[in-house]
Amino acid sequence: MPTTLKLGTRKSKLAMIQANLVKSSLEQTHADVHVDIVGMSTAGDRDNTTSLYTLGGADKGLWTKELENALLDGSVDVIVHSLKDVQSQLPAGCVLGAFPAREDPTDALVVKHGLPYSTLEELPDGSVVGTSSIRRVAQLRRAFPRLTFKDVRGNLDTRIAKLDDPNGEFTAIILASAGLKRVSEEYTQRITCRLTDPILYAVGQGCLALETREGDAHVEQFISSINCKQTQLAVTVERALLRTLEGGCSAPVGVETTVKEENGAHRIHFTANLTTLDGTTQIRQQLTREVASLSDADALGVDVAHLIQSSGGDKIMADIHDSKTNKIIEKTNIVQN
Repeated sequence: MPTTLKLGTRKSKLAMIQANLVKSSLEQTHADVHVDIVGMSTAGDRDNTTSLYTLGGADKGLWTKELENALLDGSVDVIVHSLKDVQSQLPAGCVLGAFPAREDPTDALVVKHGLPYSTLEELPDGSVVGTSSIRRVAQLRRAFPRLTFKDVRGNLDTRIAKLDDPNGEFTAIILASAGLKRVSEEYTQRITCRLTDPILYAVGQGCLALETREGDAHVEQFISSINCKQTQLAVTVERALLRTLEGGCSAPVGVETTVKEENGAHRIHFTANLTTLDGTTQIRQQLTREVASLSDADALGVDVAHLIQSSGGDKIMADIHDSKTNKIIEKTNIVQN
């Protein structure tokens, strides 16, 4: 194991904060190793105006490709991601090696400064709510059809600035609770409420993931010191579902996963939903099962995905893929013209 470990990450403010959390944890458990953080820009960072749905999000490696290239060519030893940004199928030669304990996975409502509202239920009819997630939009259209949901891109600072602009159109925006909590106490205090069932969170939301080169036993052993078993089991279930549904961060798939340890065994209760883009139809399935291994957890996610597919999910996903293809064609034609 080298005495200096190069940790790759995106250059965004949140990504650097997360990388420093990982650096601190690794150096605390390995006093003889120094972790150097290497920041990089990704395609997703460079295009912060096009909707994630049109770009393809995690399923196109928008947030990860440059990092994984650096990992594979040896420029860095390990990379850290927000797991919800990681494609369900990794490039050849890459593996996810560790998952620190999960932060709050919920979505959070943040209301424009000076307005008296605390929940979505309190917002006036027609209020504009910003979010970059098609998963959130689909579920929220279903739960709150009287509200208007519009895309808002950019880092946390940019999105909150757009929200608080006195001349801006947004009454509120929805962000990941974990990101707000990690950035600052000030941002944490902006949370007026956390969204819970029936609004389910994204696969891997609130979780960091460390990715390494396949077969690099020294690095895998090194980072295993900060792995949280319960988190690893939970996200294994969730990612198996997404992989089986052939979805990405641009798919309207929500999850809720509870892992309880009982007498040395892990019992997982897993709920997932798939919602049409207009919010009119939703398929929801759940299973509870005792798991003894990661392969058991993977099988649980696959089984719930199959339940969704057999209940009409296949058609919903096909319609979503067709809609996305048409959006990409439209964007290409605009660029060419």
